[in-house]
Amino acid sequence: VYIPAFAGKRVVVTGADSCTGSFVGMVKECRGHKFYLTGDNADRLAEVCQEANRLGAWGAMFEVSDVSREKEVAKSFESAVNYLGGVDVLISCAAWAGQQQKLQHTSMSTFDRTFDVTCRGAFLWTSKVVHWMEQNGRTGQLVFLCSGRVLPFKSAACASQWAVQGLAMSLRQELAEDGSGIKVGMVNSFHGDETRAASEDAANVVWKLVNQTSESNICLLYTSDAADEEDSVDLGGRRIIKKKKKRENSSDSVSNRIRRNLKT
Repeated sequence: VYIPAFAGKRVVVTGADSCTGSFVGMVKECRGHKFYLTGDNADRLAEVCQEANRLGAWGAMFEVSDVSREKEVAKSFESAVNYLGGVDVLISCAAWAGQQQKLQHTSMSTFDRTFDVTCRGAFLWTSKVVHWMEQNGRTGQLVFLCSGRVLPFKSAACASQWAVQGLAMSLRQELAEDGSGIKVGMVNSFHGDETRAASEDAANVVWKLVNQTSESNICLLYTSDAADEEDSVDLGGRRIIKKKKKRENSSDSVSNRIRRNLKT
């Protein structure tokens, strides 16, 4: 029986049990790749593994882990390398949004947990993966799913998302100055609406970064929902020029909707 050699990419996805993270392994682009998934919801992770295998992934496994705990990340990273044989791609989706609250009513425990999962988690996993890549060919891809949208009543979540973008941009410059072949890219998605359609859209844009050619090194892509917030954005390598038109102020409408939710 002829068994073809593995020719795909070895992919780690953090926050793979989140709405958007799940779809990273549940779109057609996952075919032929091998996955290590981590998150804190075992049932959801099992569903993602099953769906990825059904769609033609070379293989997928998961482990429940807290991305904010250094020892757990070290253990998970070791498991990932043992299963995958190495890491070609890190897709960082882990985030914690917390509750909708005014800044002055946001507790320090909520603030700390938000930064621990979103920012500390991204730092811990990225540090492990970059160190491994630097020791093994100095190539690979790091993709960060973040939101540049500013939402009221989400001060801690917004701050943590901007922190991850700063981490990614700083690392991108570091690697470029060192002459490294490791690529760093970001996907700016609209996290205010984690519907199935929005999450699948974000996952497809993530794979545009993963599947970019060796000659390209894309810094930032937008999902279509994030693109709706701009007059001109770079979407999947294409320049989209939007016609200006009268419409309801988006920030006001979001604010009013959240205020209604807080009152109920």
